[in-house]
Amino acid sequence: MEKRGRLPWKRLPPPEGDPLVDRLIELALQEDLGEMGDLTTRVMVPRGVLADAEIQSREPAVICGIFVIRRVLRKLDPECRVTPAVQDGEPVAAGEAVVRITAEARALLAAERTMLNFLQHLSGVATLTRSLVAEAPEKGPLIVDTRKTLPGMRSLQKWAVSCAGGFNHRHRLDQGVLIKDNHKIIWKETTGRSLAEAVREARRVYPGTWVEVEIDSREELLDALEARPDVVMLDNMPPEKIRDCVRLCPPEILVEVSGGITAGSLKGYFLEGVDAISLGLLTGSVKAVDLSLAVVKGSVRRKGAQQT
Repeated sequence: MEKRGRLPWKRLPPPEGDPLVDRLIELALQEDLGEMGDLTTRVMVPRGVLADAEIQSREPAVICGIFVIRRVLRKLDPECRVTPAVQDGEPVAAGEAVVRITAEARALLAAERTMLNFLQHLSGVATLTRSLVAEAPEKGPLIVDTRKTLPGMRSLQKWAVSCAGGFNHRHRLDQGVLIKDNHKIIWKETTGRSLAEAVREARRVYPGTWVEVEIDSREELLDALEARPDVVMLDNMPPEKIRDCVRLCPPEILVEVSGGITAGSLKGYFLEGVDAISLGLLTGSVKAVDLSLAVVKGSVRRKGAQQT
């Protein structure tokens, strides 16, 4: 059986229609603007003034979040123009333009920090993901994210992983059965039944849903394999132990490894028979990309005035 034709790990599309993203943007703007709005801009910037601006990267990066900054700015200026210099998933060099903007000057300055916060963080996720994907052999394990995401940011963070070449694990708890350590403890103490029986019960209750089991030992693996789960997750195992466990797995069962893997140790887990490496660090330990927004000098003008 061709395992790669039935992977539970996908590349999600950009969440442009996700209502949770709109709610997140509104909350972010409310958090920053407070009850009275941007007091400094109200003092310094007259009404009815347009300005051009450019967002640049101060370091090499992979960009993600262009559609988000457009949606942020349109909350304050529905007529703004946001022109990407690059698309999500594309690299930029230090000093290179990321996006060019024309908007009401008051809206531009009021939205500046919120736009940059989204763009810097998501580009950080994309940059880290691209660097780790680049290390993987062409036919080696997939680089996969987890649910270790910032509250409210999951669909955006998973898009950042996807656009940079990584793969997405389940987005929500209702998208698959993943039997983890705490499930195993409660199952054992309430039923006294085996791990294989837990896999069979999951299949009975949710037929057609993929079932994955987190495995901590050779004994657990042998138990789970009796019921042929779709995926086994070898958790917090050193490479030597993973090799031994992979030898026990029938070829049709997918093998995921996770836990304790860092960017520095990743190459040691590119092992034959391993289908995916899931990394919480993709979304949980990210350095924001250094981006800046600057108004173009000489571009400030009254609405309706021709730009020179």
